[in-house]
Amino acid sequence: MVQLLNKGREEIQRILSDAVEDRRTSGLVFGATSVEEELFFAHAGLRVFDDPSSGPMTEDSILWICSQTKMIASIAAFQLIEAGKLSLDTEVADILPELANAVVVGRTATGEVDIKAPKSPITVRHLLNHTSGLDYGPETDRICEHYMPVPYATYQEKLNPVKHFFDQRKDKIFSPLGITAASFYLTPDLKENAVLMSYREPNGTIVPWDDQVPIIVQDPKKGNL
Repeated sequence: MVQLLNKGREEIQRILSDAVEDRRTSGLVFGATSVEEELFFAHAGLRVFDDPSSGPMTEDSILWICSQTKMIASIAAFQLIEAGKLSLDTEVADILPELANAVVVGRTATGEVDIKAPKSPITVRHLLNHTSGLDYGPETDRICEHYMPVPYATYQEKLNPVKHFFDQRKDKIFSPLGITAASFYLTPDLKENAVLMSYREPNGTIVPWDDQVPIIVQDPKKGNL
């Protein structure tokens, strides 16, 4: 069985605290486990970088994990494969018909939009290994004429696939792991302990991301895929 001695715990905590105090990183939560159990759990710094009024980071601090939710979706997909409801070669259009007849969009040497047929339909395997070619949608410097169908790229009022997905995963993933504070929505309770993200300027300076909270979905009646 793997063990972490008290001396090791103290040294890790010192490294974390020094990194925050030296402004080499923003507030953080750090954990280490073995297969059998939790070995170490620590935190250092403030919930908002360089803002003492925000309060300290704690083990209950809520962090926005952004694209790390892809891991949750991947676990859910593998559970469905294990149950025989999907396979890696299942065509996604069988589940989301709007993704049938996908095209590959590029640019010619003269800058014109170039549309080609894909070599194969999008499958679950493509989604899991990020080779489907799906785009986020219209953004600056992107080819905006062709992107994911609106039902899968914008807010949903009536049909809420995100809420359905999350409710199902609570029983299959979160509850078995004892995770009680995971959500696709920044609810008022979670917002109280939310950690505001920060980023590093090209010169190495850490700066709070001031407009983070407004872009996080906070209304459970809406879903965003």
